[in-house]
Amino acid sequence: MKAIVMAGGEGTRLRPLTCTVPKPMVTLLGKPILEYTTQHLFNHKITDMAFTLMYKPSIVIDYFEDKKDEKIEYFIEDTPLGTAGSVKNASSFIDDTFLVISGDALTDIDITKAYEFHKSKQAKATIVLKKMGSPLEYGVVIAGERGGVERFLEKPGWEDVFSDTVNTGIYIIEPEVLDLIPASRQFDFAKDLFPLMMDKKMPIFGYIAKGYWCDVGNIESYIKAHEDLLNGEVRANIKGKCIDGIYICDGVDISNSALIQSPCFIGEGAVIGTAKIGSYSSIGKGARIAGNANIKRSIVHAGASIGKNTKLSSCVVAERSVIGQGCSIYEGAVIGQGCSLSGDNIISPRVKLWPEKWLSAGAAANENIVWGYGERAGFLSKAGFVGDIGADVTPIRLSRIFGAAAEYLSGKSAAVCSDDTAFGNAVLKQAAGIFTMGGVDVFSMRGVTKPVCAYAAQTMNAGLCISIKMHKQTQLHVDLYEPDIFMLSKNARKKIEAKYFMQGERFADKTCGKETQVSSADDFYINTLYEKIDVSSIEKADVCVLIIGEKKIDDFAQRVFSECNIRVKRHSGGKDFTAAEALRQQGADFAVKLSRNAKDCMIYLDNGRVLGTDEFCTLAYYLIFSSINTNDVKLPSSVQKNVTDIAHMIGLNYTYVSQQESLYSLAANNRRLLFDAIYAVCRLFELIARTGTTINEIAQAIEPGHIRVRQIGCGWEDIGRVIKTVYNSASAYANEGIRFDDSAGYGYICPHSTRPKIIVRTEGYTEEFADELCEKYTNMVRNIIKK
Repeated sequence: MKAIVMAGGEGTRLRPLTCTVPKPMVTLLGKPILEYTTQHLFNHKITDMAFTLMYKPSIVIDYFEDKKDEKIEYFIEDTPLGTAGSVKNASSFIDDTFLVISGDALTDIDITKAYEFHKSKQAKATIVLKKMGSPLEYGVVIAGERGGVERFLEKPGWEDVFSDTVNTGIYIIEPEVLDLIPASRQFDFAKDLFPLMMDKKMPIFGYIAKGYWCDVGNIESYIKAHEDLLNGEVRANIKGKCIDGIYICDGVDISNSALIQSPCFIGEGAVIGTAKIGSYSSIGKGARIAGNANIKRSIVHAGASIGKNTKLSSCVVAERSVIGQGCSIYEGAVIGQGCSLSGDNIISPRVKLWPEKWLSAGAAANENIVWGYGERAGFLSKAGFVGDIGADVTPIRLSRIFGAAAEYLSGKSAAVCSDDTAFGNAVLKQAAGIFTMGGVDVFSMRGVTKPVCAYAAQTMNAGLCISIKMHKQTQLHVDLYEPDIFMLSKNARKKIEAKYFMQGERFADKTCGKETQVSSADDFYINTLYEKIDVSSIEKADVCVLIIGEKKIDDFAQRVFSECNIRVKRHSGGKDFTAAEALRQQGADFAVKLSRNAKDCMIYLDNGRVLGTDEFCTLAYYLIFSSINTNDVKLPSSVQKNVTDIAHMIGLNYTYVSQQESLYSLAANNRRLLFDAIYAVCRLFELIARTGTTINEIAQAIEPGHIRVRQIGCGWEDIGRVIKTVYNSASAYANEGIRFDDSAGYGYICPHSTRPKIIVRTEGYTEEFADELCEKYTNMVRNIIKK
């Protein structure tokens, strides 16, 4: 008999253990649940198996590809097909009576006897049943005196319970039954196939099995399965040599002073100091347990590290997690893969930390930590932070961040603005309250852009800006930046995070600051811009711009351009919009389409060409180069190749530096060009008016670039090694990332500022070359990570 093993489960109730592996690959005493299943089948002389896979299939295939005893074929679903549908997907594997079994349940049920029962009844399908005292989590089945199935119901409530025999998900089926299952469609055994067979009077029997069966469906049953294995309640092969109920694998290093109680499991290469390992505990391969650790009925996965004086009580610590000294983790809690607890942390019962979370020393977790990267240092980027509302953006976390920023300011004022949405305004109120409680004067503005906030802040000598805006009603963007450079300097980021990790428990000043509502922020902006633009030259040139769009920012841009003596035309855009035709009709020099935050825009020319946001950035550098009085410029390592080409063309010498150093090397008016599209358009018109050149002539110096960007996930601990290896592998510039210049493009590799990822950015004069470079550097990074 052949077997189809259903191994595609995502295991949502087992999260966070299944965030990184499919449910059948979660380990029990150092082996995946799925391996217990295959060994059980092998014990019953079943060696031909087909695995149905969907969630993270490569993990299953990679693990079993070297197994020699079993013959395994793999069938991968692109979309969920249901239990019967996934078996139909593997129908090419079937040639006779076959077994269907779940790869994520632990069992020693006698399959041979079930097969003999099936044949004796001449059944078309046999459902293997098990008596369970609490059947709510399973399908309930009634079989008659002769074994014929009379009734079944999927996962009933107590009011619906009519039997104590439950469906184990183990079936013995004749191949002709597959004809009833539609191809490439979601179709379930209990809900669809078996009722259809009953309607067609096809014989279905229920075999009530003896033996052990456990659906490892949640954390409680997962911990219980370990206990049952160690108690011998299920017949299974456990790794290691058993000495008085203690299973010890090869290569372990156990202190003579350690206290290890039976039954328990110690995996290969585990290192145990003067710790206490209590009954029903499991220590995974290569795990390290420090002195005075006390582990009771807990599961520690491979490669995890448990610090001194730490207490674990009936909990799970996943692979590679580091638990600092003095931590306490209580019943039912789960620490996901790669988490780091700095020390003296308390994890309350049933709290779950999703993978790669970080807790600072002394922090307690009383609720699940799912999104973001917990309390990991480096959560602030140059632009502040982004978070999902209701997950990593909560009132408590926002209060801590604003409190840390207030303490950093030490009495200086702050400018706070919002996008004028209801949620954005609520966050603005919270920020203003926290800052004033910290002794900081606040200038509050609603419905203004980041550039407007920055120039209002400069006018009022504020030390920090906070721009709050919603994104798709689910994300909150909180831009923290210093108004003179439009970003948060490295020094400011470090200091604010340092205050944040001190829990924000003290105020910088006992004196309360005051909040001032600023209603004239737009006027501040226009006044500063008007003073820096040669409006008389623009007036003489009689230039005109077409604004595409009907957003609030478009109305503001019209006002600004008009104040600078630029004639303005408007167009709503739309599906049938043709820029070249609209420009000719309106008599405009070019058209602009501004982003909502006015940081950048797209420029439409009368010859049909469109300068996108990347090319607009190049245009801003063109304006900078046209106004400087030096032959030496400092450019950020990530700058586009178009920019370096223009520098060559003008005869400038350039060096690669960090973005911060590059900004500080520029005059304030030129920095503004890189973050303020409205100001940049005004400066562009000024250049056109002053020199008599046209936008089309300027655009000829900007070759269309083809840019590719990829993000490659890796562990936090891998990032430094990857960047170092990349740098050592070839001649490159290293400053805030690694840059490889090429005659027809460039490659740029750098860490993500707040996530455990490596960013690969490439640019080429053709799409093919950009793709080729991207593939080259992506493979380079992936190979380094694998090693």
